[in-house]
Amino acid sequence: MIESILKKASLKSLALRINHRASNIDFYQNKLGFKKLLEEGALTFFGDKGSSLSKLILEETPSYRGRRTIDGIKKINALYFQVGTELDFDSLAKNADQVVETTVGKSAYFLSPEGDKIVLTLGEMPSKDHSLPIQPAERVSCDKVELESITPSKIKLNVSDLEEAIQKYEQIFDLSFQANQLNFPFEQPFALELIESEGKELEGFVDEIWDIEFIEILVSEQADLATFAEYFETQNLDYFIDAKKSLLTVKDASELEWWFVLK
Repeated sequence: MIESILKKASLKSLALRINHRASNIDFYQNKLGFKKLLEEGALTFFGDKGSSLSKLILEETPSYRGRRTIDGIKKINALYFQVGTELDFDSLAKNADQVVETTVGKSAYFLSPEGDKIVLTLGEMPSKDHSLPIQPAERVSCDKVELESITPSKIKLNVSDLEEAIQKYEQIFDLSFQANQLNFPFEQPFALELIESEGKELEGFVDEIWDIEFIEILVSEQADLATFAEYFETQNLDYFIDAKKSLLTVKDASELEWWFVLK
């Protein structure tokens, strides 16, 4: 039942809690080519020219309400986005901190104002990650690019207990990990990779630390979220479903929320 819902689903957007709105808007809009769709209160929604759907959500939380992690280790290890055209990729890669090209694809690595590693890919993703230079590369002046298409394709998360995290994700999605990576059976490829780390605040603190906030999955309008919620109930999972049965959320081992939203 769960797999049948996921096969008709897609990764809609990633939500990040940030400190400074202006610098992040400049980075995602002018360096990465996202299209700013809407600013509403503390929220900024980004997408591309080909769709009205948001692919990235930033929530500004000023320093009197938010903060960095104590030891600098965040849940985010890296965020990957698939770019639709080679022309767009090559234009944006001019401002990348590092570019890697293989026989099957290209990857451009950027460091965000929040210190997050953002990777734009064209073709297949790299089989192994590459380290960013300690000092970002000198910026090259180039024309502003607004992407035709960009899609979240992979998240790498740091977790304090790898075995516990894998067990919880397999329980939530009724899927199996392969080599610490979960490949979702979505309409468009999407993967979750877990890295065991020693951060002191990798569990909890989602409402206050500048880090990933939630992950939004778009499911078919025919999907029965109430039945999905019943499954979560049998698994003793921490979940919420709204009165209209159009939004279902569940927490993973680090208390990060995954949202299931009807189209």
